[in-house]
Amino acid sequence: MKPSSRQLQFAISFYLALFFQEYSLAHGESGNSNNNSSPSLVAGFRAAYKTSTYPDFQFPSADYWTNAGKAMAAKFDGADAAAIWIVSLYLENGYTQLGFPPSGKRYSHIAFAPSDYSEAHLSHFDSTGVKVWLQLEPGAANVETLIDLVLTRYGHHPCITGLGIDVEWYHAHAHTHGRKVTDAEARRWEKLVQSYNPAYRLFLKHYAQAWMPPLYRGNILFVDDSQQFYSLSAMINEFRMWGEKFHPNQVAFQFGYPADKPWWGELEDPAAAVGKALLAEIPNAYGLFWVDFTLSQIFPSTAIAKKESLIEKRIPIDNFPETTISEKPQPTSSSSVEPSFMLVQNYLSSLQQTIDIVLNVPEPSHVRIEVFDGSGRFLGYAIDSAYPAGEYRIQWNPPQRGKTKPRSGLYYYTMKTTRRTITKSLLLDEPKAEKPDGDGVDQNSLREKR
Repeated sequence: MKPSSRQLQFAISFYLALFFQEYSLAHGESGNSNNNSSPSLVAGFRAAYKTSTYPDFQFPSADYWTNAGKAMAAKFDGADAAAIWIVSLYLENGYTQLGFPPSGKRYSHIAFAPSDYSEAHLSHFDSTGVKVWLQLEPGAANVETLIDLVLTRYGHHPCITGLGIDVEWYHAHAHTHGRKVTDAEARRWEKLVQSYNPAYRLFLKHYAQAWMPPLYRGNILFVDDSQQFYSLSAMINEFRMWGEKFHPNQVAFQFGYPADKPWWGELEDPAAAVGKALLAEIPNAYGLFWVDFTLSQIFPSTAIAKKESLIEKRIPIDNFPETTISEKPQPTSSSSVEPSFMLVQNYLSSLQQTIDIVLNVPEPSHVRIEVFDGSGRFLGYAIDSAYPAGEYRIQWNPPQRGKTKPRSGLYYYTMKTTRRTITKSLLLDEPKAEKPDGDGVDQNSLREKR
């Protein structure tokens, strides 16, 4: 039976309405991905609290970061100083570590730091006008839980302009280069971020377009952190395709990786040259961020805050000690350095394993080493005694515990002296059998940018 003109009109109207509904869902409720009142350009740095990245293994002061951000922004007309500030570092086996202490509740695949690594810096950025995106490396942790924890803790800071997910580390334990983000996930994350402040923006970061949500755009900022280009023109060509893929949404770029230094190191002003080339070719470019791996080579550090790194050494789970030292060690040599300690992994035999702690004590001091689990629960003292000046090596012999093993996860060792407090963290892993080549996640490729 031939349909009537009324039926045809109804069918056309129905499918047009369906089309525009899907378009609206993919581009946000307003259908406009650029309805924000943010500045037209931001420029600055990407930073992670990981001291191995920085000169002398010391995390730079808030003044340094502010000055570096403003110096980067000054290279581009009308740019505001900005930062991608990583508050959640991926560990391994699906675990991520938030850079602040726990509230007492346990969360799946989330570890916490013994102290807050960001609060003082964010307070400084509040007063100096640096705009900050907080970044998560979620692993297998629930992303909504991470967003809630982070924005509940830091959402009071005026410097915060949004929050981002580095998709490379999303379920990285099970998916090479991370798990691809779905439209539903992107929509849900953006809605949650904006529930804390309607002006906040979500960013999603990866080096491959296919890992981004296939249709949903909303007001998301899409960040490309590709590296290993053979020339500036090769970088521009790839980043241009990123801009075209996500237009009309704004896009941002991380650059300055050591792998690309053979060509950017030859430029008179690398940050300006790369950034201006990107702006000239990509009309929806919004953010330019130089990475912290080489930032001090572009903006030399003049003020360094002496702090410790999040992750230093890792030891097998069978090595975790629970007893204190009963016999006081003897100094191995004199030392004039500040009080500090490091944990050194040693394997004496297949049946006996030990952990060495090296202490450098420049003056007579009472030294205490406290042990905590990943939730911040105090487990006991390893050392609690007075020491003359010198360098000490303390050897722990883990107790025999029968068939019971300590739980795997993150543990903290805090050394307190008369003048200083220093914390190091250890990830205790279950011993694993080796996998044949090609089985599981390519960890080397996953960690190229770390």
